[in-house]
Amino acid sequence: MTKFLVSLLAVLQFSYATDYPLPSFNSTLEDISEKGITSEEIFNQLDRSFIKLSSSICANRAMLWLWQMQREMKVQGAKAFIFYTPKKNGTTGSKNWWYHVTPVVNENGNLIAVDRGFSRKIKSAVPLETWFEKFAGNKVCREIKPDDHDLIKRMFVRRTFPINYKGEENDCYYIVAPAGYWIPSSVAMHLLGKDSKGEPVHFVRDEMRVGEVKKSCREAVNKKVGKWLGLGRKKCKKLIGKEYY
Repeated sequence: MTKFLVSLLAVLQFSYATDYPLPSFNSTLEDISEKGITSEEIFNQLDRSFIKLSSSICANRAMLWLWQMQREMKVQGAKAFIFYTPKKNGTTGSKNWWYHVTPVVNENGNLIAVDRGFSRKIKSAVPLETWFEKFAGNKVCREIKPDDHDLIKRMFVRRTFPINYKGEENDCYYIVAPAGYWIPSSVAMHLLGKDSKGEPVHFVRDEMRVGEVKKSCREAVNKKVGKWLGLGRKKCKKLIGKEYY
């Protein structure tokens, strides 16, 4: 009887699994419930020990944690980029941000942020709206669409986004992209089909590229001097996998 109930639960769980659409990228994000793992379990397994949290940038941390999820947990994740306005700048200590990014997973059709970069702010996996509130002070951010060209171009110039846009006042903006989109400019190149100089490009990163993961690792595990001296290779080899070196 117990085995029957367990099997029935698994069938029901699978039947309600829902891929999350990412239409701006012609992609979808799988439901982790199909894998029998929860967002909280993923959050707790993300490795913080190798990353220089005080000096690494969020884009590198997100890339490495998504790689860990894919390699060790066999889970597909994505990235949620949030962009600030003069009304709601992102800050930590003496630093000011114009954007922040976190790994996200699809759990039963809902986007869940798994951001282990700020243990005082985020102590568990949280719905994306809660992550917005933690980092922008508002649960509601305007979603960036492919035709929002004026906004997307700002991803190249690293500027805060406007408070007023198309007749609406916004505290923050966001877009969810597949895991391979490393930094905001890569998102912009895909959506605009142009690079920062206006030259036509065909830029697609539906999957993470090992070379970019390696580079993000070198930047994340070292301070500036160590990065230029090539330190941290041993740590990166362990994280990324010796088969890639």
